[in-house]
Amino acid sequence: MDLMEIDDSTDMTKNLTKKGLVTKVQTNYSSLEKERNQLQTNYSSLEKERNQLQTNYSSLEQERNQLQTNYRIVEQDRDKLQTNYSNLEQERNQLQTNYRIVEQERDQLQTNYSSLEQERNQLQTNYRIVEQERDQLHTNYSSLEKERNQLQTNYRIVEQERNQLQTNYSSLEKERNQLQTNYSFLKQERDQLQTNYSSLKQERNQLQTNYSSLEKERNQLQTNYSSLEKERNQLQTNYSSLEKERNQLQTNYSSLEKERNQLQTNYSSLEQERNQLQTNYSSLKQERNQLQTNYSSLEKERNQLQTNYSSLEQERDQLQTNYSSLEQERDQLQTNYRIVEQERDQLQTNYSFLKQERNQLQTNYRIVEQERDQLQTNYSSLKQERDQLQTNYSFLKQERDQLKTDYNSLTAVRDQLQQRVNKMDQSCPSGWSKFGESCFHVSTIKRSWHSSRSFCNSNGGDLAIINTKDKMVFVRGLVDSGNHAWIGLNDRVNEGTWMWVDGTRATTTFWAPRQPDNSRNVEDCGEVRHRGRVVDWNDDDCSLQRICICEKSP
Repeated sequence: MDLMEIDDSTDMTKNLTKKGLVTKVQTNYSSLEKERNQLQTNYSSLEKERNQLQTNYSSLEQERNQLQTNYRIVEQDRDKLQTNYSNLEQERNQLQTNYRIVEQERDQLQTNYSSLEQERNQLQTNYRIVEQERDQLHTNYSSLEKERNQLQTNYRIVEQERNQLQTNYSSLEKERNQLQTNYSFLKQERDQLQTNYSSLKQERNQLQTNYSSLEKERNQLQTNYSSLEKERNQLQTNYSSLEKERNQLQTNYSSLEKERNQLQTNYSSLEQERNQLQTNYSSLKQERNQLQTNYSSLEKERNQLQTNYSSLEQERDQLQTNYSSLEQERDQLQTNYRIVEQERDQLQTNYSFLKQERNQLQTNYRIVEQERDQLQTNYSSLKQERDQLQTNYSFLKQERDQLKTDYNSLTAVRDQLQQRVNKMDQSCPSGWSKFGESCFHVSTIKRSWHSSRSFCNSNGGDLAIINTKDKMVFVRGLVDSGNHAWIGLNDRVNEGTWMWVDGTRATTTFWAPRQPDNSRNVEDCGEVRHRGRVVDWNDDDCSLQRICICEKSP
């Protein structure tokens, strides 16, 4: 009922009874009360839904805050936010002033109650649309949160894998450095052994001056020249390996620089996230203040309902006592009309709050999308870094294996040189002559080749193996002129293929001209013969009686 109808009812009071007028007024007021209760029910459901969203948002905030690495910086910013809170309180007071201005305008809005009802219905429709949109945003936001959590899990897994590779890489580097140190020590030890070996060779060569000083000097020069050539080739090989290692270190340095740049990028993104957290904190403070405002308005409404109830009781008693109380009832209806207007305003406020909440959810949705994209970028870069570390790890393993191989081979060379030096340091038994790493003995009794070998075996040796020029020069002084002496050379297994008694093939030979000739097809054993000033080899019948040259280790 509008104000015109209330004014017209004054003229009809003479035709209406007091009971009928009261019934009509009570009916209109009951309809307004039902509509208000309906609006209160809708508002309560919206409040419950909003509280549920606040709970979900709080849980999301807790999870996000747990992921922050700069929580202490946020605590330092808290004092600044408290200052902002004081500013917000001033703004709230300003809003209260504006609210009083709106209350003054409320009387102006009382001219068209029907349009107000239509507007209310339109607001309810829009409210339902915004609720649906909000639900859709919640669904999208939840799916994005799940995707972000999955990306974070993958990111942590790849980080652990990268750290494991870095640990393995560091251990391999240490192992490689240890091998390089051992390699250097072995090289020094080998060089020392070579020096000792060279000094022993010089001493041996000094003892051979009675035989041929000129040939010894020439052979020594050739030996030194060959060793220098080998050492030069070894130095060139070591230089090439050092160049490869330098290039590998440069590659590792570049990868470390890339990792440092990636860390700086992650630090900048964390600073941006901190600023976003400050923005969210401010919005949460505004929402808290709004909840306090709503709570106060609900208390006011409850008090207003109690006042209305008391006024209705007074109105009933007043109607029963005096017809003139109709004027007071009209004023009360105007008061109720203003209450409906307040409810309309409350609905508009709630609608605005819901729109703001929807906008905030959209903002959070975009933020989570950006965070997901950043995590995907970090995940890709971390995978690339892991692959690079795996490549470097494989290269370092190959280098370590190569160093182990070199170390083992150098250890074998060192041990061999040590054995040779030890042999050269050892003396020979009485009746045996020392040369290099072996002891030599020339028998005085003549025997066949096979018996000579048995004789040498019984004395701990075997027939002599003369496979170098130095040995041949030494043997030349052991065999007197005109003598023939068996040595450990034969071709009994395969005619023409001369083999030493240790199973190796004779490559360095000192045959006489046109020898070996296998005369009468029975000459299968080798001998040293001294004719005048010439000492060389000859093949002869193995059954012939000859002296022999035995050789054994000291």
